[in-house]
Amino acid sequence: MMSETSGRRRVHKARRNPTPAYSSTVPSLSSELDVLYRIGHPEALNEYESKRADRIVTSQTIYKPAILASARITFVGTRWSLHHESDITKIVSFPIKRQICQWDEDLSFNWSSQEGRSDPEPSSLFVSASDYDFSTEHFEELQEDFLQYLLATETFKVEYNPVFKLHRKLDEAQENFANRCMDRAREELTQEMNQLEDTMQRLSDRLKQRLEREVRENTDAAELSSARHSSEFDIQEEIEAHDSKRTMEDIRKEMQELDQVRALKMKEFEERLESVAQQREAEVFRLNRSNAHILQFRLIWLPYREYIIQDEHERRVEMVRAF
Repeated sequence: MMSETSGRRRVHKARRNPTPAYSSTVPSLSSELDVLYRIGHPEALNEYESKRADRIVTSQTIYKPAILASARITFVGTRWSLHHESDITKIVSFPIKRQICQWDEDLSFNWSSQEGRSDPEPSSLFVSASDYDFSTEHFEELQEDFLQYLLATETFKVEYNPVFKLHRKLDEAQENFANRCMDRAREELTQEMNQLEDTMQRLSDRLKQRLEREVRENTDAAELSSARHSSEFDIQEEIEAHDSKRTMEDIRKEMQELDQVRALKMKEFEERLESVAQQREAEVFRLNRSNAHILQFRLIWLPYREYIIQDEHERRVEMVRAF
């Protein structure tokens, strides 16, 4: 569009005559092809124009061809009772002749069915059709190429614990899955933990019984000794009393060591639980052709705005996405 100055405000008018690179009419297409025009959004250009308002000489809307492809894919697996279905939508530039389609390109930009219209915007231009092959045969080739792209790139990964054969459910938080694995670990290893507790408890009970017996015998000996006259105190009894005290000290020391061993064993057991619960592997499911179904495959024209920018000594052309 041409620019005029009215007061201080610059007004951009659309070019009326198409340039050799563009056409004012929609390229002739087979009636078998589905065609859409994406709605342009002037607000998408506001920031660009506001920064260059005094340098924009002309501008015009240019439609470029693209492919709108949608497919429903399904992953099925008996091992995890897997049945996951999702829809994939791609909008990519229509390939120029003798070039391949770049399916990794992303021109969807919040696409929805409400973004399409059946007619172009008024006074719009189109890129030259001579650069593209819009034949139905080529569209069939591109559709097959899209299917092959999906088969090569789309996968579904199931994360699972290999010890307990628990898998992470779809959309399940990692923390929740970790808690489920830990709960299962405690359930599976409860018997082993109980056996460990029983063993430690039996050892502790035996030491307590030995200590009680030593205390009782030492008490009896002391009472018997006190009943005798001091001159009759037997040296042998003193030695036995001394040995008894040493035995009780040894038993108490063994009990302390046993408590330390119990704490260490329980810590090791908890660490083992955590280690087993945290084990992860992944099974990757690939897409089968029979589980990929095309929902739509059509030509869609995307609106761009071409600007002629006046720099200090020259003019240049810039193309900006208008959607």
